[in-house]
Amino acid sequence: MSKDLPSLVDPLRAVAQNQHYAGTISATALARLRSLIAEPSGELMYSLHFARDVARRPVVHVAARGLLRLTCQRCLGIMDWRLDEYSVLALVQGFDEAGRLPDNYDPLLLEEPLLQPLKLIEDEILLAIPAIPRHPRCNAPDSPLTGPPKSLDLAPLMPNRAHSGLPLAEDRAESAQASSQDASPFAVLADWNASRD
Repeated sequence: MSKDLPSLVDPLRAVAQNQHYAGTISATALARLRSLIAEPSGELMYSLHFARDVARRPVVHVAARGLLRLTCQRCLGIMDWRLDEYSVLALVQGFDEAGRLPDNYDPLLLEEPLLQPLKLIEDEILLAIPAIPRHPRCNAPDSPLTGPPKSLDLAPLMPNRAHSGLPLAEDRAESAQASSQDASPFAVLADWNASRD
């Protein structure tokens, strides 16, 4: 962690002083992030800049960049995912104030007089990570949900025609096709109407 990053910050005072913190941090130093990464990776760069926007709103610009090693949820292999996150958080006192923010701002509700800048950085990183990480091109074999491999022999699972007494799927299809050729839908409707009389 950068020595310049304090453990606690008074956000309104930091805005008044136009404070800017920047440095590097190890992904393994962030407890919640550590549980999501597959392997320790290099250091992440961060930047926190407390300021006022053109409308004089107190805001904090949060940026984080680096490489994270995640687990692909399709093949369960390790994948490199590039973090490049930037967001603007507006410091708000309540939900009414948050509702009036521009669309490109996220609210940061000041519930306590001090905030933890490290937690703020970690929050933004966690929001940036995909919910289901996957390789862009994954060589995982087909899962049971996407269909069996072509080499799988389904014969042992099929009922024995001689012993089961049940028609197989192809038999049912043939009988349905034959019956549809014998009677049109209108003939079936006419029979139904006649049976009601």
